Amino acid sequence: MQAVTQALQQHLPLSDEQLLPALSLFPEVLGWDVRDELLPRLEFFDSLGPAGKRLLDTMYDAETGYLQGLRSWSYAVAPKLQLLAGVLGSEQQAAALLASCPSVLKLPVESKLQPVLGCLAAAGVKGEQLAQLLRDCPKLLGEPRESIVARINFLVDVIGGDVADLMAFPQYAMLSLADIIGPRYFFLARQGWLDAFSEPSSGMLQLARVLQPELKAFLADVAQVWR
Repeated sequence: MQAVTQALQQHLPLSDEQLLPALSLFPEVLGWDVRDELLPRLEFFDSLGPAGKRLLDTMYDAETGYLQGLRSWSYAVAPKLQLLAGVLGSEQQAAALLASCPSVLKLPVESKLQPVLGCLAAAGVKGEQLAQLLRDCPKLLGEPRESIVARINFLVDVIGGDVADLMAFPQYAMLSLADIIGPRYFFLARQGWLDAFSEPSSGMLQLARVLQPELKAFLADVAQVWR
């Protein structure tokens, strides 16, 4: 018991007043093997530096301290870190992404994260482009796969864009096709504002006009009317 509490307090900012009530909720933690179970998890966060500290902070709960996060490590944290590290290039970057968007920790790997990553890869967003898109829009991992596919198909088939356009305007991937993208695009098209100053095949310029900041408030109102 003493070895467990010493290890926890050595690596975590927990006082006796915080640690003892948490241990009363999860007494099984006291039976963990310090060398083989507890220290590897604690030292892993240490090895990530500031990113590990931020990730650990997202797992803190006022009632259970860090113990709930440590207990659920093997199924709630480790698989997501491994998957995202493969995409982003390092565990530090994966930890930083999870810390910036803690809701990703609640997403199942097989039924949510892998399908989203798979549909982006199928659309041609791979390698460093995929890594950059996730850094820019980590909440994209929580979007329905079908919605992402529909937005990308609209970008390619209707707007005339491609992956380069998506990378230039990553916020596009997070916008509702039914409420924002579609109404804005078709309003601009009907007004003749899309192709007036560019070739119709210029997806980047088309997309820039759809997302043009000064039009957002007005076109958002249009979207509300057209819904």
